[in-house]
Amino acid sequence: MMKSPLRRNFCFSIIAFFGTAILLSSPAGAQWWPDSTRNVPVCDTTGQQDLPQGCSDGANGAIFAWRDARNGTAQIYAQHIDAAGYPTWARDGILLGVGKTIASQTNPTICSDDSGGAYVVWQDSRFTNQLGACLYAQHILSSGALAYPDSGLPVGIGYNGLANQVLCDDGRGKAYVAWEDSRASAVAS
Repeated sequence: MMKSPLRRNFCFSIIAFFGTAILLSSPAGAQWWPDSTRNVPVCDTTGQQDLPQGCSDGANGAIFAWRDARNGTAQIYAQHIDAAGYPTWARDGILLGVGKTIASQTNPTICSDDSGGAYVVWQDSRFTNQLGACLYAQHILSSGALAYPDSGLPVGIGYNGLANQVLCDDGRGKAYVAWEDSRASAVAS
């Protein structure tokens, strides 16, 4: 049985397309340093640091946010790593939710602000006794300066706690936040 020229040409075109795409694609890189034994320190202070989240800075670098218990209470910190693999903000990161609160902060989410900075939203316990976990946000500029008050801005405050927030940029320098909200079940009880 003889194959049709159309089918043979189609198969050859597919193979040629994928072969060219593989040859022309640039190699992926997973680290700043070519030596896999050399790490890029984001934070190397005492205490527990966990729950890291990251986003691009738009210039081949990255911005990271994490929960940090270096002072005994979990708080949210952030750090920028430039395209060369060096931290550019304060050593061991910038505290995002300081001020008059000593509340426990956890579960950060982060997205770019499309200008070299980022928006970070976290769960905050400052009103836990009255309302449950609330959501607070901070906008950190490319310079490392905080754009909002040093205690952060409330994003969501509701009875019975807010959780599982997600954050994305709007493509114009702002951000959208959505979350799981259980206040309807608290009112119905």
